Amino acid sequence: VKCSDEGDAYVIVYSITDRQSFQIASNLAKNIRERDKDTDKHIPIILVGNKSDLVRKRVVSKEAARQTAFKYDCKLVETSAAINDKVDDLLAGTLKQIRINEYNHERRKTITNESEIKQKPSKNVFIKFLNVFRKKPRIPADVENLYTGLRQSYS
Repeated sequence: VKCSDEGDAYVIVYSITDRQSFQIASNLAKNIRERDKDTDKHIPIILVGNKSDLVRKRVVSKEAARQTAFKYDCKLVETSAAINDKVDDLLAGTLKQIRINEYNHERRKTITNESEIKQKPSKNVFIKFLNVFRKKPRIPADVENLYTGLRQSYS
């Protein structure tokens, strides 16, 4: 399965009642992360288990989905389009992931620029001042929280 090179985030949907759709979703996440290795981008991926209302027909365990999300540094949410369960959370969480990713990308660029400035013989007082107040990286949150950054974002 081929995926687009453009976009701010990927939302990969599988059915919790269909193991094959989960395998396809896992392969997509893997392909995206492998492609990310060759770039400075780390595009957010949200893995969506749909049909959460069909609990008795579930064939993809929540634990298997969590492991896949962790393995490929994705966020995970289960929804039901039929009863509109957590669909709004998915949309809001996707937007939050895009914003977090943009912030972290800008932050990495700033840190890279500061590193280049530090390598120059002249001292930059302003940069030293900023370093005093720079926040320490947060410990990454679990895969099911759509409102926190991805693990890769903190490297």
